[in-house]
Amino acid sequence: MRKAQAALEFMTTYGWAFLVVLVMIGALAYFGVLNPNKILPSKCIVEAGFNCRDYVIHTGDFSIYLVNSKGGSLKNVDIISITSDQNRTGIPVDTCTINSDANPVSVAADENMIITCTNAGMFTGMTGNKVKIKFLINYTMAMGMYPQRFEGNLYTDVQ
Repeated sequence: MRKAQAALEFMTTYGWAFLVVLVMIGALAYFGVLNPNKILPSKCIVEAGFNCRDYVIHTGDFSIYLVNSKGGSLKNVDIISITSDQNRTGIPVDTCTINSDANPVSVAADENMIITCTNAGMFTGMTGNKVKIKFLINYTMAMGMYPQRFEGNLYTDVQ
């Protein structure tokens, strides 16, 4: 009888302690302390030959500053698609420009390539949250004949 009582008291004590820990974890998750989006850093990833110098996302527009480090000039630079994890259907390409959007766009070696997209309300209500933007761009090397494609990903806070 005494062993059963000791076992029951042991289980009850540790049961309450376990319940308190679960409540604490639930409270931390509820108040956003355990939100991985707040912990993960902002990043811009592009393929070799391009450098992501800077980026900014607002609720209605965003800009990505890339540098052509391919070692030569690019011609016929064109945005193929831009998608976001918040906008699965894609951001309309006609709302995006590269530099001044002269057609066709040419980018000299070591020159900045600025992608700007404006679409009213694109990230409405997302201020302070992280979003992921994926972009595909076609280009041809100035001394080449065949079009090539590069992909980039941007993951940062909406300001």
